[in-house]
Amino acid sequence: KIKRSLWVGGFAAIACLVMVVVVGTVMSTAHAGDPDKVYVCKYVGTPHVDERLQTGQNPIEVSVNAIQQNEWNGQVPGWFSDAHDRSYVLGYVVKGQPEPSVSECPAPESPRDASLTVSLIPATCTTGEKAMPGDAVNAKWDKNYKTVIGPATYSFSGTADAGHLFSDGTSVQTKSETLSGPLHCDATALLMASTPTCFVPGFLEYGATTHATFTSGTADGTAGIAYPSHYSVTATADTGHYFAGGVSTLTVHQDVYGILSGEQCEEQQPPVVVTAGVSITPATCTVGQVLNYTIPQHTTVTITSTANGTAGAGAGTAYKVTFVADNGYAFKNSQNQFVGEMVFSDTLAGPSTAPNCETGTVLGSATTTPGQTTTAPAVLPETDGEAGTAVIFGGSLLGVIAAAVGIRRLTSRGL
Repeated sequence: KIKRSLWVGGFAAIACLVMVVVVGTVMSTAHAGDPDKVYVCKYVGTPHVDERLQTGQNPIEVSVNAIQQNEWNGQVPGWFSDAHDRSYVLGYVVKGQPEPSVSECPAPESPRDASLTVSLIPATCTTGEKAMPGDAVNAKWDKNYKTVIGPATYSFSGTADAGHLFSDGTSVQTKSETLSGPLHCDATALLMASTPTCFVPGFLEYGATTHATFTSGTADGTAGIAYPSHYSVTATADTGHYFAGGVSTLTVHQDVYGILSGEQCEEQQPPVVVTAGVSITPATCTVGQVLNYTIPQHTTVTITSTANGTAGAGAGTAYKVTFVADNGYAFKNSQNQFVGEMVFSDTLAGPSTAPNCETGTVLGSATTTPGQTTTAPAVLPETDGEAGTAVIFGGSLLGVIAAAVGIRRLTSRGL
């Protein structure tokens, strides 16, 4: 019994010793992880700009209670910000352990002031877009890159200088882009002016266009009223096309003269009056309104006019027909003045949407009683700003009319 008691007692003593050691270790660990002070690395300046470690004593001992008021989340190690600069908790202050040196503090953030710029030269009618290495600030291009000319893709790389970074925080940056080839400089537009006579003023005429459209300026057919009238028209190239010189819009100035006067006009005979007009076939369930016209004797139709037989589609199709009188002939406008050009323009409606079209019925064309006169304001001619009266005679739509006379010599300027 004595031996057994001694053995039990010894075992209990050893167990107590182990518990003391274990408990002591736990307490020591808890004490090391939850002291009252920490070592803090102090920085001055602005991160990524001029940040640097504070001179003097650094790191410093700081009360945990003090930094808990400065957005510190308790993480060790970890960053936090105070009222002036940011700081870094390096570790807890533990008795018996040496103080850390400033070399253990994280290096300041390098300034993000490095940049690389690629110089781009726009494409021309003969040469594609060009790219070449441009300015390098606090950085260097990796090699002496040659100029790249489109169509092609360039790829230029550079490295930030020591102690600097690019704006995204990296030290290496690559610039890459696909360059376009030469411009399609095939857009053209022609503007003309007729020669005036003693009875008919000169007028402005829009000519042929290629990959371009007249978009603003003096209206087509405008007569000259002075000596001369200074008119301007702007044409815009279609998307992907350009005029000579690589421009997408171009404005041209054209002089147009009014009616001549003086001795030269004393013996001249007035022009012969001609007429011209258009008619519109009503829409059916399957075909929209149709434009109809013939070209009378002693007149022509400009090449920009809408083709005869054009039908309206969808919500409507705009049309414009310009008749021009031959030399010695003219139209008369509503003011009984001689004019050399007559313009008809409006919109052709698309196929009918009448309820009976839903059953597949095809509507018949409208007819007129012979000799009947019907006013049709939808196709009034344009005559020097005054609309003439467009009427239907026996089913034909005729303009009461306007036009040009005399020797008609056209001068032109290309756009």
